[in-house]
Amino acid sequence: MVAGMALPAAAQAPLAAPAPDLQCRAMEPYVAEANRTMPQAADDVTENVEIRLDCAAGTITYIKRLLVAPADLPANWERLRQAQHTATYCSPDGATARYGLVAMDALHAPDGAIVTLLTTTPADCARVEGGQALLTLAELDAYLEERAQAIRPTLPVRIDDVTTMVSIFHGAAALIYFYQLGFAVPEAQRAAFAETATDLRNQLCADSGVRLVLFSGGTVTYRYSDSAGAPVFSVAIAAADCVTAP
Repeated sequence: MVAGMALPAAAQAPLAAPAPDLQCRAMEPYVAEANRTMPQAADDVTENVEIRLDCAAGTITYIKRLLVAPADLPANWERLRQAQHTATYCSPDGATARYGLVAMDALHAPDGAIVTLLTTTPADCARVEGGQALLTLAELDAYLEERAQAIRPTLPVRIDDVTTMVSIFHGAAALIYFYQLGFAVPEAQRAAFAETATDLRNQLCADSGVRLVLFSGGTVTYRYSDSAGAPVFSVAIAAADCVTAP
C-alpha cells in the first residue's frame, strides 16, 4: 500500500457480487505490470499511483494523485469527472459492465490528503440507457457539434406561445441552449421560476438523447431571458442530476 494513499475511512463503497473468478483473475497480470510502472500520467491533472484489484470483494480501485491544488480545479470538475468515470466503466469493455466489478478512483491532493472517491457500480450501469453504448469524448464532441449545426440554421424558432429559441452554443463536452420569453419578468418575480427549472430538469433527464450526452461526460444547459434580454433562470444538468436512488 502506498503511504498516505489510503481510501477514506468514511467512504466505504458498496460491494459488487464478486465477478466470475477466472475473469477477475485474468486481470491480475495487467494490474501487476501496471503497478510496476507507476506513477503514470492519467491526464492533464492526475496521475495513477497504484491499482488495487480485489476479486473476493469484486472491486478495482485506482489510487490517483492530483497534479494541481484542488482549489485550482473548476467548480464542476468532480461532477464531470464522476460522469466520465461512469461512462468509462459502464462502456461495453468497462470493468463494471463486463466483469461486474465496483470501480473506484480515490483521488488525493498533492500532499496526500483525500479529495474525493469516485465510484461506479453495476447498478449505476443499469441506470444508463439500456444497451446504448456511451460516447468517447471525441465522439461526444462530434455528436454535440452535429446537433448544434443542425439547429443553428433554423434559429430563431418559436417553441410555444411565449418561448423562442434564439441561439445554441457548443463547447468542450457542453451544449448550451438560449431561449427568450415573450414577456418582461421583474427581478422580484424571477425566483418563482425555480419550480419551472425543476420540472425542466426532470424532463431533460427522461430524454434519451440528453442522457446519452450526460452519461458520456457532457453537460446540457438551458438559459432563459425575458423580452428585454434580462436573465430569468438557467438550468444546467450533468449525469449526477439524473441518477436516482436504487
